Amino acid sequence: MILYLFLSAFSAMASVKDLPTDKLTVGLGFGAPKLTVSLIGPSGNKVELEPNVNNQTIVSLNYGHLGISYGFKQEELTNPEFDGVSSYDDYQFRLYYDNLLIEAFYQKYQGYFIKNSNDVVNGENNIKRPNLESTKHFSSFTYTFDSNNFSLNHPYSIDKLQTQSGGSWLLQANITHTTLKNGNEAIIPSTTTNDYGKLNSLNRHSNILISLGPGYGYNLIFGSFYTNLTVLLLPSLQKFAFSYEDGTSDEKDNFDFASGAIKIALGWNTQRYKVGLEVLSDNSSSRLETKEQIDSLTLKTAFMFHYRF
Repeated sequence: MILYLFLSAFSAMASVKDLPTDKLTVGLGFGAPKLTVSLIGPSGNKVELEPNVNNQTIVSLNYGHLGISYGFKQEELTNPEFDGVSSYDDYQFRLYYDNLLIEAFYQKYQGYFIKNSNDVVNGENNIKRPNLESTKHFSSFTYTFDSNNFSLNHPYSIDKLQTQSGGSWLLQANITHTTLKNGNEAIIPSTTTNDYGKLNSLNRHSNILISLGPGYGYNLIFGSFYTNLTVLLLPSLQKFAFSYEDGTSDEKDNFDFASGAIKIALGWNTQRYKVGLEVLSDNSSSRLETKEQIDSLTLKTAFMFHYRF
């Protein structure tokens, strides 16, 4: 009886509340994904690659603890004759429990341009790489230590409401597989006068990243208004390969502090609907012993509206 009364009192004090799990929630959003891939030579010379994708539409369906979404590119907002034509697909799956968040993403970009073209080839301002393709397969498991007083679902999904400010330590494990490939052709133009070391003939890069590390998230609550900041530090074991035009490759296994993630969100969350702005950022890096390096930075901003039926 004493234990029952204690648990009942503790439950009453908890600030995270369940929403009905038999409701269908639909979402519509608009975003601005940004991906920058930097090829850096041994002497510091850099090639900055970006797809011409500056906007996206996002549609989502959620039922119970399950959520799926699809993001796709809208019409061109920049000059395709200058920056080239790119395509973009973003599929996301989420499964939420009280303490555990499971996520799986698939993202694909096709068609890049060299942002610093004039630095790579003097006098060129719009070098395109229409066949350059990148893919990202991502799976993640995030454990919340204090799910009674903090919920990642509140700012980033729809099946929980947090009524008072609170935070929690987190533990996240990720498996990420990324590729960057340009068919049989080198990514860097042969007309460049710069020396990028082995990257001069690079036509493919692949990377498998296994990460496990701590984080902390905090939701600041004012009535139905919320703000969130979540930071994750992810020491990683990675296996990557740099492949070249002549069919040779360099492979490396290493353990280092290769990645991290930051999430920021603010919005209005009620029993019936949710309106929110989300900013997500992560980065990774691969480096050979000869100092050639590939960095990847992702920044995604999205405005979402969800309605619960």
